[in-house]
Amino acid sequence: MDPLTHGLAGAVIAKAGFSRSLGKWGSITGIIVAVSPDSDFILRLFGVEIFLKYHRGITHSLILLPVYSLILAYIFQRISKSRNFFYFYLLCFLSLLSHILLDLVTSFGTMALSPLSDQRLAWDIIFIIDPYFTAILLIPFLLTYLFKNYNRELGVVSISLLVPYIALCIFSHNHALSMAYREAEERHMIPHAVAALPQPLSPFKWALLIDTGDTLYQRFVDINDKDDLQKADRGMIWKKWPDSPWIDKALRLPGVEFYMWFARFPVGKVNDMDDGHHLIEFIDLRFDILRDRIPFTYRVEFDNGGAVVSQQFTTVNSLLDDYGRR
Repeated sequence: MDPLTHGLAGAVIAKAGFSRSLGKWGSITGIIVAVSPDSDFILRLFGVEIFLKYHRGITHSLILLPVYSLILAYIFQRISKSRNFFYFYLLCFLSLLSHILLDLVTSFGTMALSPLSDQRLAWDIIFIIDPYFTAILLIPFLLTYLFKNYNRELGVVSISLLVPYIALCIFSHNHALSMAYREAEERHMIPHAVAALPQPLSPFKWALLIDTGDTLYQRFVDINDKDDLQKADRGMIWKKWPDSPWIDKALRLPGVEFYMWFARFPVGKVNDMDDGHHLIEFIDLRFDILRDRIPFTYRVEFDNGGAVVSQQFTTVNSLLDDYGRR
């Protein structure tokens, strides 16, 4: 999730359980520790490929969580000159755990089992920026400055309110996922992978994706809108790989192989250019949210002799009509 939500989660954990034992150092520690795993964002300076390969990796590891908690607890205990090492350790552990869990509930993918595995786990429950989730953390946190004698109680209220909201998101996700499986059955599809991905601004809006190996079925739904569910035009089908030797050639490139490791629902497109070059783009329908932009797109350009002219990550904003989408 976004840094604001991560920081608020750490602050609320501190308010709910450590405001009396650690005082102001509880909130300071909770906020800093809760956002600390995203320090790996500095990898963005070394290029998109390095960033995607290692972001949400070792700094987000459940396996290394006790070690990180120990180190951070020691640092904050020394800075605060407090003797409550156990409370600092417990706060650091819970704040780091909250960060990992809040990233796992999104669709981006988190290597929570690093360094033993580079599998990107994603629970697809909550969109990466959720104003309702953030507000449940933010409002009680702000109220603690008006009602300073009720820090712990307001922290507990905030965490308690998150439980039914997360339950709603889980219920909504399961309902959307069931719809996707029904769609596959009705269309006589044999799915290799099925997903319901959360969409912005509502726990009821989802993108249904069905991967059959050769094609990808995509449909955007609002499970709380009966008219939307009954529309005759229910989604679209993408052909994953056009019949082109240029696609086959691109798929053998190391950069594209890496992209296929990262992408969950990839689609390829070939554009034969006027100068004899061939432009191949790979998009991940997981990020098909905005009409004019698809983040984490990989583009390869060949000359007519088959030599690679360029290959890089980019954002689709010019070839969407060629995809025939929506």
